[in-house]
Amino acid sequence: MMDKPAYRVEACASRGRYCVATRKIAKGEVALRAEVLAIALNDDLLRRGTRCAVCAAPDPDAACGACGACGGPLCAACAGAEHGCALVADARAAPGAETRHARLLCAARVADGGRDALGGLESHADDADDDACDFAAYAGALARRALPAVERRSRERDFEDALRLYCNAFGLALPVGSLRGDERRFTNKRHGLCWELGLACSPEAAMLNHACEPSAFPRFVVRPGMAPVIEVVALVDLAAGDELCISYCDGFARSADERRKALRESFFFDCACSRCEAGGGGPPPPKRRRAGPRRAAAALLEACDAARAAGELPAAARLARDAAAAARRDHGDAHAHAVAADVRVALCGGDAAARAAAAARAAAALAGPGGDAASREVWAREARLLEAEARGELA
Repeated sequence: MMDKPAYRVEACASRGRYCVATRKIAKGEVALRAEVLAIALNDDLLRRGTRCAVCAAPDPDAACGACGACGGPLCAACAGAEHGCALVADARAAPGAETRHARLLCAARVADGGRDALGGLESHADDADDDACDFAAYAGALARRALPAVERRSRERDFEDALRLYCNAFGLALPVGSLRGDERRFTNKRHGLCWELGLACSPEAAMLNHACEPSAFPRFVVRPGMAPVIEVVALVDLAAGDELCISYCDGFARSADERRKALRESFFFDCACSRCEAGGGGPPPPKRRRAGPRRAAAALLEACDAARAAGELPAAARLARDAAAAARRDHGDAHAHAVAADVRVALCGGDAAARAAAAARAAAALAGPGGDAASREVWAREARLLEAEARGELA
């Protein structure tokens, strides 16, 4: 925290933690100002190479000092700083790669210095849907490749921290006038008159709750060689005890239904504010089934396939081994995911003998392992596909 805040954090059972003003705050006044813990530029912008990967300052003038193969853009002041070289190399080499959340997790762990600031954020693991859990498992697995050994945690903790960032990170948005050249082409989301260049983690600002008619808004200040600053600016005059709220989505450009859908998908709650109630929005959605880290094996298999498709066999083999361990831990040796992971480990071996053995294993197991009919059907379909690939029948 840079300045003494004009707010305090309170908590209640129905609303969790939230921020209220401790004194009068005038419209336009900065109520909160803090250095962000970490940032991660958009993958496309990172490939373009015109902003520093550590501080987001424009026109970096130094090559990556930590890894000659990375080529990550760094300004002179950040040269040599930790920036997740393995993931930067992935993002720069593979168009369409999504490494932002994994890079943000790496950067946050390193910047945190063991204080466990991420552990103080809500993960919403009990509320997250399957897509969010799969993405978090994927991001956590990617992050492990680039994390320094001293910052590594268990795979379960990586999953939880990735989920924490999924629903607590801010869009690192800057005004259109501050963008350089054609940078707007490399942004993926608009926030009013600002465009999102990446993601930012600020545990202090993450305590702010959402409102579709917010009383404040966040903005970012980029400083060469230093962490960007997040400022939360009052939109209205606030008295002591009034709540500071920001909008988690571009609410004024959406209907109540659209806002509620966006908030459910990204932040796992159903907005019941007066504006949403007045604008309709239909009945509350049915409660989704609980999803948790037990989905990790499926997500790791998906990440393995993506790495194999990109020709990154060593990374794919590591992900396959992780998937096998997760599947056996969560489901047992005979589960489809465990066998599928074993076959992928062999397929990543690269030589003809390993591929032939993988094909034989897939063919021999077509009868399927024990278990219910659904598991046998899934396993048989998986085995047929892997057998065909191992025999060279798939492009």
